[in-house]
Amino acid sequence: LGRRPPDITAGAIGEPARPAAAGVGLFFTRGIDSWASLLDHRNRLSHLLFLDGIEPRLPPEASDRVRADTEAAATALGLPLISLRVDARERLDPLLSWELTHGAIMATAALSLSPVLGEVLIASSHVTGHSGPWGTHADLDPRWSTPATRICHDGGHRSRWDKTVLVAGFQPALDSLYVCFESGHDRNCGTCRKCLLTMSALEGVGALERCDRFDAPLDFDRVVALGKRPAGRSHNGLDLLAHLPSDSDLARAWASTVDPSDLVTLQPQHRTKTRWSRRRRSNSCRTTPRSGPRGRRKSGRFRAPRTPSRTCLWRRDRRRPRRW
Repeated sequence: LGRRPPDITAGAIGEPARPAAAGVGLFFTRGIDSWASLLDHRNRLSHLLFLDGIEPRLPPEASDRVRADTEAAATALGLPLISLRVDARERLDPLLSWELTHGAIMATAALSLSPVLGEVLIASSHVTGHSGPWGTHADLDPRWSTPATRICHDGGHRSRWDKTVLVAGFQPALDSLYVCFESGHDRNCGTCRKCLLTMSALEGVGALERCDRFDAPLDFDRVVALGKRPAGRSHNGLDLLAHLPSDSDLARAWASTVDPSDLVTLQPQHRTKTRWSRRRRSNSCRTTPRSGPRGRRKSGRFRAPRTPSRTCLWRRDRRRPRRW
């Protein structure tokens, strides 16, 4: 991040002043991740937690409606909702991205509730094994724990698709689903990347018709218009492509948003026939040299013959023939 790591020295951990509370809480935003964690642990949860003030795009009246809808969802589940007003984004956003700071903010809120909650769950944003920088992580979240409050990173064993399948089977979750932070109101815009990812997954599992929380229909042209993500940043898109039929229009639309170097991680039937992949196959089709009119040896190295198809690809990419 371009900053000097601080020197941190921790003292010995003494005995807790009081035994850990019996309550178990979950940060609840009504998104796919938090709904999946709620359904996994519904029988042992005692409270739901809601952070008010973490989305600066929302005007005050929309923020009030979002909080009211979250309270209504918690009431329908029979769980009390603890709402905490925070101003951390106003102080931290000028220094670091919210993508990196939100875990610390959630941990601070969880520790402040130690008299009530002995365990707090933070729903995972990525599947276990994701190594990119992110504010909540399986290796980081438990390190915020104290003897009085255990903080757990939950749901990393499920991919985004698996979570969507779980949520799609619970109609109250579809009726209150809230994944969008770009609309500026209490519903989902249906046009941003996060909305399109969620709508595409719901369409893939056959549940989009049962969810009326999006203001725009699923449009493949909007997916294509998102453009390509940088290499290594298409985790959710790749997860979607791994489950959608490879010959569907929806899969082709999402494949156009994934960097070609990321597509090689998919099974062959899900890879798109891009110029990049054609060139890779053509360059690797022969691994041993041969003699004859179409090939020649020079200084112990073999030059592949210039067939018309290969010549076309090489000239198009301004690359010299690959040598073995």
